[in-house]
Amino acid sequence: MYPDFKEVLEELSYKVGIVDLTKESHKKILVKLLRERNFHSAQQLVDRASVVFEYIKEYTSKSKRVITEDEVVKGKDSGNVYTVKTFNPDKHVKPTPAEIEKAKASNGGKLPSADEPASKQQTPPTSGQKLSGSDFQSSAEKGTQQKSTEVEVDFDKMNSDQKKKYIQSIIDKNSKEFDEAENKTQFVLDKIYERNEGVNDKKLLPPGNPGSSLAESNGGKYINEFMSSNGVLSKEREQEILNEIESTPLAQSMPPADRKRWAKIALKTAKTEANVLLKEKKYRAKNPQPEGFPQGTIMDLQNKAIVQKLLETKRDEAKKAGNVKDTAHYEKQLAFIEKLSETDTGILYITNDDTIGFKHTSNKSSYDDPHNNTSPAEVINFMRKEMGGDLNPEVQKIFDENLDKLGKASSGIQGDVQKFLDSRETQSDEEKKTENEVLGKALTKFPVMGGGEKDYLYGKDGVVNKPWFKKYAKEKELTQPFEVNDVMNAVFENAASDKPDSSAQKVILKISELVEKATDSNIPQLAKKFGLEADEMGNVVKRNSSFFAQTARARRDVMGEVHTGIVSAVQSADSDPNDYPTNPSGDNGPHQQTYVNGFMKRMHFDSYIMGERDGVGSQNIAGDNVEPQHYRECLAELSGYDGDTTTEEGRRGLVSHLSKRVRISPDNDSVSFETNDGKVVKLGVDKYRTKGDSKAVLGLLGNDLKKCLKGKAQ
Repeated sequence: MYPDFKEVLEELSYKVGIVDLTKESHKKILVKLLRERNFHSAQQLVDRASVVFEYIKEYTSKSKRVITEDEVVKGKDSGNVYTVKTFNPDKHVKPTPAEIEKAKASNGGKLPSADEPASKQQTPPTSGQKLSGSDFQSSAEKGTQQKSTEVEVDFDKMNSDQKKKYIQSIIDKNSKEFDEAENKTQFVLDKIYERNEGVNDKKLLPPGNPGSSLAESNGGKYINEFMSSNGVLSKEREQEILNEIESTPLAQSMPPADRKRWAKIALKTAKTEANVLLKEKKYRAKNPQPEGFPQGTIMDLQNKAIVQKLLETKRDEAKKAGNVKDTAHYEKQLAFIEKLSETDTGILYITNDDTIGFKHTSNKSSYDDPHNNTSPAEVINFMRKEMGGDLNPEVQKIFDENLDKLGKASSGIQGDVQKFLDSRETQSDEEKKTENEVLGKALTKFPVMGGGEKDYLYGKDGVVNKPWFKKYAKEKELTQPFEVNDVMNAVFENAASDKPDSSAQKVILKISELVEKATDSNIPQLAKKFGLEADEMGNVVKRNSSFFAQTARARRDVMGEVHTGIVSAVQSADSDPNDYPTNPSGDNGPHQQTYVNGFMKRMHFDSYIMGERDGVGSQNIAGDNVEPQHYRECLAELSGYDGDTTTEEGRRGLVSHLSKRVRISPDNDSVSFETNDGKVVKLGVDKYRTKGDSKAVLGLLGNDLKKCLKGKAQ
């Protein structure tokens, strides 16, 4: 049964004034109104209506609606209330009765007939530390709609510097509009919602893979609906949400299996987070939440800046009002947010005290996902900084040798490419071109971890957008669109040079991975994936295997050698006979303790143990809500610690206990604990590996810790 659309539109008009379905905030409210009337295909209907509305708006904006009587309007830009003969929807909105009376009172009892400066009409609003009902009205209800100046931008053609400048321009624009907005809370909610929709439209994706971006943006988008339904939706509605997520441009860019998997993670994330706010008392979430809350947000640079600005404003209001409790609340929230990276996400919600709360959520698709990604250089620098003059000189020397070894690993790539180029001297230009085109096709549709594909040649971070290639193209007088053959020739030439660019080396490593994984049995399948003929691809793979089959493997081997070298040096430096490993049952010496402390800090074990993240953050792992408390309890139980972890002294004791008793090994990447009965408990994994053109140290959960966390979360 269809709802009464006239009634729905009248209610929408009451809430927002003049309806504009090209505005995300209007669309969001309309979706909610339709769902309240049990219309389950609301999102699809509103999306279609928005497209039609955009065409109508484009047509009607070319002419103005003429009226015969003076009409009271409010200027979109100025916020002033006055009368006009001609209503222009691009410039005017409908004021509220209260705003009309206020304007009259400021103008001698009658309305002005021109858009006079705001200072002549309005008095500054007073502010308090608490959120009032007006904080939860839409910006249109408050009569302060923001004028959009957004233009279509081709993000794929931007280089890193251009993106930084563009993002900073967004931050500056948002900051200015925030300062001008009367309803600052609603302004921020609208911006976050627009950003989530932008991610779904593949606009300026945040750091990470496409799958995680899909899960994070939509997990935040649908949490509101789960929260308002007490954490439970019908199976039919859940399936509709999955369909909505899978139909987004971002999801459609991914292989079907990945698309479905990440959509399910998004749904489970929304459901889990809503139930956490509903049931976990530590978050003190108000129930029901005011309209617009809770709102999930990706904490990329632009969202982080606007969230910080909102909470800073609320903190300053609390200070001005002398509200010590609320001031402390916002200070804690801001201190935590400051530490978040671009890959983090969170939820804005309203607490029982009517303050804005921020709950950080670290999203993981599975318990096997990395929890930290750093470099060998950072691991070494941490030890140097922490130990200072106490760092053994011999360890310093070995650190330097291993860093030098990593630097020289790239020379192996140069050598392999040069051998490949030498072999081409016997090929015809046509043979070279065919080979380049086959490799190029594969590189423009290369699968990535977490789902989706990456274009290493023409994508947003691809070769053609790099400064070195632009210089090469200018010298060779190449014109856009650049042919695959020319791009691949540039890559090989650069990768074999004395100063190769990392983007060219990355392409070579991807060729190596392709050659390494290709076999006679899977070449037909790979060829189909890349849109190539099996024979064509097979011939190229076979010829290139002699040059590139070991390129990526050699880099992986170097990382293994570096891990062994660093850990062996650290253990050898602890030469006291009572130290482990000289004394198998002894405590770690100072060098090993520092290394273990670095691992715990990278994995955030120390902050979980000390309670720094209690009530402000949790992890969503495969849909399970894993709280800092779960880490604290598991680490204590698995390591045999019997101190009281409810006290600060007991928590510090646990950190010290782990620092002294957790073992690292030069022979494997396990970070473990040995019990009194000789059982090895695996707490973590310290994995040295290559990642694209970089060398990384990944921090992962150990099997025993994963099992314990899963048990507590479920």
